[in-house]
Amino acid sequence: MLACASKSGQDVAAPTPVAPGVPIELDGARAQLTSDATPLAWQRSRLAGNTTRLMVGDDRSLPLQDAAVRVQVEGFRARVLIDFVFDNPDDAIYEGTFQIRLPGEASPYFLAFGQSAQTIDEAARRFAASEVWGLDPGQIMARRADQWITPKEARVVQRDVARLAYDETVHPRLPPPTIHAAEPLPMRYIRDPALAEWAGAGVFHAKIFPIAARTAHRVVVGYDVDLERVGDDLALALPLPEDAATVRVDVGVRAEPGARVEFGPSGATATREPDGTRRYQLINPGGPLRLRIASAGASLLAGGDGSGSYFAARYTPAVPTQASVSRGRRAVFAIDTSMSASPEQLNTWLDLTRAVLDNNRGQLREFAVLTFDIEARFWREAVVANTSANVAAALEHVRGLALEGASDLGAALDAATRPRWSKGPAQWDIFLLSDGAVTWGEADPAALSRRLSERAEGALFAYQTAGGVSDPWLLQRLAEATGGALFSIARAGDIDAASRAHRKRPWTIVDVALEGADDLLLDGAPRVVYPGQELLLVGRGQPDRGAQIAMTLRQGERARVVRTTLGASTPSSLAPRIYGEVAVDQLEAATPGAGGAAEAYARHFRVPGRSCSLLMLETEEDYQRFGIAPAQDLERVRDEPASQTLASARASRPKDVRAAFLQELARMQANPARPLRIDPRLEVLLPVLPVDMFDRPDSAIELPAHAWGDLEAALRSQLATGAPDDGLVRAEAERHRGAHGGADAVRVLSSLIEANPGDPRRSADLAFSALAWEQPALAARVLEPRLRVIETRPHLSQIYAVGLAEARRDVAAVVYFEAALQGAFAEPDAHASGASELLALDYRRLLRRLAASESPLRLFAERRLAELPGGNYRDADVVISLLWTTEQTDVDLLVTGPDGQACDYRACGIANAWMTVDATEGVGPEAFAIRGGAPGRYQVAARYFSGARHRDDEAARVLVSVYRRPGTPEEVVTRHVATLERVGAIAQIVAVDLGASPPTAAEADALEVAR
Repeated sequence: MLACASKSGQDVAAPTPVAPGVPIELDGARAQLTSDATPLAWQRSRLAGNTTRLMVGDDRSLPLQDAAVRVQVEGFRARVLIDFVFDNPDDAIYEGTFQIRLPGEASPYFLAFGQSAQTIDEAARRFAASEVWGLDPGQIMARRADQWITPKEARVVQRDVARLAYDETVHPRLPPPTIHAAEPLPMRYIRDPALAEWAGAGVFHAKIFPIAARTAHRVVVGYDVDLERVGDDLALALPLPEDAATVRVDVGVRAEPGARVEFGPSGATATREPDGTRRYQLINPGGPLRLRIASAGASLLAGGDGSGSYFAARYTPAVPTQASVSRGRRAVFAIDTSMSASPEQLNTWLDLTRAVLDNNRGQLREFAVLTFDIEARFWREAVVANTSANVAAALEHVRGLALEGASDLGAALDAATRPRWSKGPAQWDIFLLSDGAVTWGEADPAALSRRLSERAEGALFAYQTAGGVSDPWLLQRLAEATGGALFSIARAGDIDAASRAHRKRPWTIVDVALEGADDLLLDGAPRVVYPGQELLLVGRGQPDRGAQIAMTLRQGERARVVRTTLGASTPSSLAPRIYGEVAVDQLEAATPGAGGAAEAYARHFRVPGRSCSLLMLETEEDYQRFGIAPAQDLERVRDEPASQTLASARASRPKDVRAAFLQELARMQANPARPLRIDPRLEVLLPVLPVDMFDRPDSAIELPAHAWGDLEAALRSQLATGAPDDGLVRAEAERHRGAHGGADAVRVLSSLIEANPGDPRRSADLAFSALAWEQPALAARVLEPRLRVIETRPHLSQIYAVGLAEARRDVAAVVYFEAALQGAFAEPDAHASGASELLALDYRRLLRRLAASESPLRLFAERRLAELPGGNYRDADVVISLLWTTEQTDVDLLVTGPDGQACDYRACGIANAWMTVDATEGVGPEAFAIRGGAPGRYQVAARYFSGARHRDDEAARVLVSVYRRPGTPEEVVTRHVATLERVGAIAQIVAVDLGASPPTAAEADALEVAR
């Protein structure tokens, strides 16, 4: 999803000098420091930014021929534009998935795609000519007008509308083609859309089509990123595409006339333009781009657009520093050991842990250590004395852990605030050592921060290391929810100062004022400020040189006004968008109370994120078909200052989890793309249900940590590089399932989610496996970060609802079953009717439990039970359903009876049996039912009939659910998974004995292992 987790302000620990000549790891290469340079940042080479690929199947990517990187630096902000040129050497037309990992905090604003009209040699000659080029969308398209054929530029569109438009364009609701026809779809079924959505911190996916045969194709991506403050300097460390045959770099720097600018790698051609811009060009640099502007001082950018004038100022207020004070006698260190932590990042966090404990031994007397992936567990279920021996033992334990699995930050915060072994709330500070990228469980920043503020007894401190992919905005919100702080560590020498920074007493921010400006917003909306903390202030207006930022601060009974004098402003076309990013971040956090302002600001300032996506359709008529037209966003942005909207929204902020749930439900009901309609009786009931029915339980699943030695050697090396093979991970998961059970197997398999965040197909794969391995609550957790995706895919809504029900999250389960039923009824045809009847089988099971309980939902459940469709499955002895994960594909359910007779979509030769649903264009379902059939063994298989058009072979993960005595209190459900590697593959899934008692779970597992 090309929507970005937006950036936040950072707390900066005062840097300390680093001795010259000390080698520091920079992007995987050794870089020797000189006497006039300090290290720019640690760069996690295995997660290098700007890594990209264009996938046309599970294991097939098209070669990257050329990458042209253009950078414009204005003050503390850089705009980056990259032209990627991919080659399709085949005779086939493909649909592709473009994936790019952007640097941490990058904010994308542009995406375009088209068939290249240039050879690589022509592009090289034009690049070398150093022609004038622009970086705003209009200039980008005009500059490349003769370089590509029928290019398409993405628009920023409300996220729900964008998803609906993409789905309906790819899968138009036209009369279906001949079932199982071998010939390709008629051209009226082929569309040309792209959708780019946020997939996690810094990771973006875009579907693009068509990729024509034997041609080159250009994908252009633009984003903004801030320079890092290093002492008095500004620095940029920008990884470059690694796999391109040719990489061309063109950098323009607009700095003060006397400022010293250092540029690397060496060998660049340097020129000075008439307006003072310094330009650097080089080809195939062989390493990351490194830029430093010496003695940059406070930064002020100013510029305007049609909606007004804006400014952005980065500054460090002279906050008074008190003598160090104790923040508390106890602390817990929550250390991320998921796959994305990486050995390099983990070493940094452990160095910081040691420094905090060693440098604060007089105040910090006791500590605990917990590590987390999809589960959180303590090193020892106790607090221990802060002694050198205990510190060494704890760090040695963590270093030996395998870095695997996805990241459930909510589970870590639950464990840190309410340890299972503690008799009450933990009264300690939390030191969170994580990149903040959530790929498992609760991902909503408002929900996480609200739950943390309700449970935490101390402050939370988080740390951002430069160069790594992270979500500092989320970390900032968590810190602010507890009166803590986010500290920035730009280099190795900062660790010592950062280890003491939390001891400085913060000041509460009462007010911020600036003469000549209004609509003021502090990035990250901090409630407190620490000595040495750098802030980003944005607003409307054009402050004069010498204007002062006046911050009113309070600490206990003391109040202080701290003033910071601004220098001359740098004219910048980037200033309005910096304001827009900060405003959108805060408006999205206040949604739905912000009343659509987040979407309006996001569209106007081109800030894709949690509220908007980048959508690319084929024609203007296609946009109009979905009501996507230029909105009156400019007028709304001009006339409705963000600060006023935020003040109103914060006044109506939900007071508890029930109010928050109802607010989210209201958003779903107001969704213009697919408005959720729920039973009026349920709508009346929800606001009066007890508040505790809306709170989710702690997510502990009692999983021990894996050491590196617990994993196969081949997988260990792949996990260390961040690119595990699907087949190898699945094999390891099966091995752990046999040895340690289904939950442990799910944890192993979750590394695929961490390696491919935001990929809905892999999420569905893992949810299928979790259900089959009797871990329905984990099936819900893997889908939880992708709720908005679930809203558009009814089959995932069903799986999510099943997991919620098993986890006893009854209110949410009922709502999502209703949402899934609505999706199943989206088209009034036979397939939709059959799909809803299958869905009702799982929903009935929840409703029966509620109807037999003392739950306040009991009466609703009784009445809803009587209304649900039964249809084809009334009095059936067995129902077997099939779902699969690859869209635009056809997988068939095959059942063979004990006498050898078969039943499939064509005909059913099994007596008293029938095939109820046959899906041919999507993810299912297909279903078989039998009533009064002959006793014996019925073999259930799945066949991969046809693959997605214009994509190379993709494996299909299938889920078979077997319902015995469906719809009755004696119902028993077992679920089974298999992988169909390619079109034409057939997999034997399970054997069902009719007339025999259902096998126990252990017997079913034994049968599967034997097969």
